[in-house]
Amino acid sequence: MKKRLLSMFLAAVMFVSLFPIMNDEDIKFGAPFTASAETDINYAQLLQLSLYFFDGNMCGGDVETRSEFAWRGNCHLQDRTVSVPSEFGGGTKDLSGGFHDAGDHVKFNLPIGFAGVTLAFAVHSYKAEFERANCLDHAQRILDHYAEYYRRCIIWNADGTTPRAFAYQVGDGGGGDDHGYWGPPENQTGSARGANRRAYFTDLTSNNPGTDQVAIAAAILASNYANFGNPDDLKAAQALFAWAKSGSQGRASRGASGFYSSSKHEDKMAVAGEWLNIATNSSSYGTGGTVPHSNWAYSWDNMWPLVGVMRKDWTAVAREFGSWANNPNSYQSWSGWGNARYNAAMQGIGLAHDNLRGSGSTYSTWAHGQMRFLLGANSQNNSYVLGYPSISDSTPSVPHTKMRIHHRAATGTTTYPWNASPSNPDPKNLLTGALIGGPGSNSSGFTNDYQNYEHTEVTCDYNGSLALAAAGHLRRNPTHQPVPMSQIPGNFRTLTTPKCSVCGNSPCTCPPPPCPTCGGPTPCSNPDCVPPEPCVDCKKIECECPKLGMFREGYKESCATCGVTKLGVKTTHVTQNTTTRVFTIAVRKAAKFKEDGTFITAKCENTNTWTTTGDTPVLCAVCNSNPCTCPVTPVCTVCNNNPCTCPTVCTVCNNNPCTCGTSSGSVSMVIDNMNWGHTVTKVEFTNNSGGAWTAKFRLPDGTELQDTGWNGTFSLSGNILTVSATGPNAGVHLKPTRELTAADFVEVS
Repeated sequence: MKKRLLSMFLAAVMFVSLFPIMNDEDIKFGAPFTASAETDINYAQLLQLSLYFFDGNMCGGDVETRSEFAWRGNCHLQDRTVSVPSEFGGGTKDLSGGFHDAGDHVKFNLPIGFAGVTLAFAVHSYKAEFERANCLDHAQRILDHYAEYYRRCIIWNADGTTPRAFAYQVGDGGGGDDHGYWGPPENQTGSARGANRRAYFTDLTSNNPGTDQVAIAAAILASNYANFGNPDDLKAAQALFAWAKSGSQGRASRGASGFYSSSKHEDKMAVAGEWLNIATNSSSYGTGGTVPHSNWAYSWDNMWPLVGVMRKDWTAVAREFGSWANNPNSYQSWSGWGNARYNAAMQGIGLAHDNLRGSGSTYSTWAHGQMRFLLGANSQNNSYVLGYPSISDSTPSVPHTKMRIHHRAATGTTTYPWNASPSNPDPKNLLTGALIGGPGSNSSGFTNDYQNYEHTEVTCDYNGSLALAAAGHLRRNPTHQPVPMSQIPGNFRTLTTPKCSVCGNSPCTCPPPPCPTCGGPTPCSNPDCVPPEPCVDCKKIECECPKLGMFREGYKESCATCGVTKLGVKTTHVTQNTTTRVFTIAVRKAAKFKEDGTFITAKCENTNTWTTTGDTPVLCAVCNSNPCTCPVTPVCTVCNNNPCTCPTVCTVCNNNPCTCGTSSGSVSMVIDNMNWGHTVTKVEFTNNSGGAWTAKFRLPDGTELQDTGWNGTFSLSGNILTVSATGPNAGVHLKPTRELTAADFVEVS
């Protein structure tokens, strides 16, 4: 009875605390701490550590192959058969996987999703920093685990393309349910409290709209596609976003209410739209518009600051920072409960402003001062990131490995630790990298106690914010280097080769299909094929076969035996008529694949080109036939190419261009739109006369380009692109703000 009353009290306290006191007055601070140069913090090490919290909170049947913590195991396998109410189709639904929200084991999709979106934005903005810190693979493993779970939360209509309902919570808060159980998640089975886990669904009707929940899922999936290219993520994100727009607009009112009660949905829809614009390289999902002044820190209930950064609305971002941002020596506070999360989140937003805008140190000096406070430059010399020693010279009041965080798995006990003997024992497991709530301000005390939730709680949204801040700081400190695992405190396991979640095999042993344009049972044995990239889970680049005069866009494949449909490929071939100088673009769609990896249509053996049943094949200009039936020889002496990809019939002798004389001054051009998370356009020019040449093109006004070149020189003056070469070939890699096509190049001389 005592435990029951205590649990009810804890739930009530949490309910009240989650409604922040929002006012315009700064919290009064005590004695200030002093900011210093950025040599006392290793931001590469901090970025490494920030990701491990997600390993500690992983849920599902693949924790043991994905979490690096040896003390975590597979858990909540009962989530594979969660009951679905009859109004959403009945039966059961596999809702296993995902992450526990905090120190309990409820899966609250909204704050967990906020953390994932924030981590994804960090990866997208600071990929080089994640690589330098040797943790890009770690981040991808976490974000793939995210995406798999959020796709699993969708109940599809019979057509398989439109959602019918969406599960946004698994488990219950409250003293008698999940919160009433104290023990590791691996043991929450059978008759344990909270083991019979229910799910909460929305179908976007007016009684429980849940637009906020669906939008954050769309943002998670679109961001994972933008970062890592899984087409299943993009398909689901687009479907969820369209569905969210079509339904009743509003917040979810069941389940999470009282723990994570969202006050709005518009900010989540805006974030999802921005991610879909990035993922599809378009603006069709909405851009612009006034970004509201939220007067609150970036958090799961206020994502407008991130929208401001993604839209590069620097005025809107500046509105979120008051005059306090001019004082790095005072710890900025928004709430007495878990203030470190808000502080780290606004560090991340301010650093993104400075790094992406290139504005110097508008907020960076402030952010470094705030991070110093969190890592030990405070009155108690405590580091509030577990596993990162205090940067203070003095002895901390609490060692960084002895924080009594409110986290069941880390505590390692099956009884309430404050009732244990002795009371409040040190935790058995170190949740390395966890950002804890810490004190509310400079002057507020910190109590190292499991029951002191305001100071010792840990959640996913805390660490998503920490990762964004750490990556932003690392961008400004390019000499910082990661530390070896032997120097990171904690009990870790060595992960084996990740298993394909569908077929259960190591992805590197899943046999790939034949290389579609080079042929052969072992595609990479063909010398024309580029070897595949290393396997990452069950997604890998298969053979990349260079095709003369053509480029295959976005070619991302999956293991053939895993039943994953492959991404369609667009091949663009651009030629220029030597007389009219009119550019022609021929688009050939890639062959489709069945789910078992076999081709629907046979590959073209002769000319390294291939088409799909139902598509109109591009005719060969030489033999006026399907290029798959054109002869391979002779090699064209004009363009040194297969005759099927040579320019159109020679206007001089009306004959095969391979037998015509050279056409002085004629230039052909191939545009390859490479779109792997950022816009890159490759433009290759060929002078058919073989001698020195110069060509000028007028690009649209306002086109922004970064460029490199080869086999020649080029320059951009205003909107005039000049390309010169001493031989037949020259090329340009352009990084424009949008994808370029032949229509953008108007020859001027």
